[in-house]
Amino acid sequence: FDRVVTAFMYQYPVSELVQALKYRGNLASARPLAAGLVSALDSEPYPDVIMPMPLAPARLAQRGFNQAMEIARRLALEFGLKISSGACHRIHDGTPQASLPWKQRAANIRGAFVCDFDVGGKTVAVVDDVLTTGATLNELARTLKQRGAREVIGWIVARTPAPGDSRGLLFLCSRNFVQLACNELLQLRRQLLRLYGTPEHVACFGGLI
Repeated sequence: FDRVVTAFMYQYPVSELVQALKYRGNLASARPLAAGLVSALDSEPYPDVIMPMPLAPARLAQRGFNQAMEIARRLALEFGLKISSGACHRIHDGTPQASLPWKQRAANIRGAFVCDFDVGGKTVAVVDDVLTTGATLNELARTLKQRGAREVIGWIVARTPAPGDSRGLLFLCSRNFVQLACNELLQLRRQLLRLYGTPEHVACFGGLI
């Protein structure tokens, strides 16, 4: 890929919102995540195409939604751009990237994507929730450039800190993001209290407000 724009480090409370969206199906958590990314993209030129990072069919069937699509949907609405959701497909889903050592991720994702859409001369913004090594984004970008893409940019909510990197959020949160994030975290706390009954049990899920 040519470059990447990220809004946050993958740390609390952003990590809690991402996990709520991705693993617990809380689609409303996409709102504050997208709001933070909108702020980070404020001075960015518009791409020709917005594309959510594709999920493998088995993973999509298991999860029931693509978290990147939920974020991309809100970005497209904010910027008045169209989403190209079916242009590229993930044709195999090996070992989950998150479970592999960083050095093994590029080999694991090699050849994972095919693109049926001609993106000749276009700038493509790929939307995703988390960037760690960049291996998945790089492989999709390689496939897009084989189809003629001029530039591939990652629009990513959060990036995982490199070992020893103790910095916090990459930019000062907008008031809109802070309010949305607080609202979503409070809702998650209420849901966990209903499930587990006591604040002590809730505390073990990451210190929700």
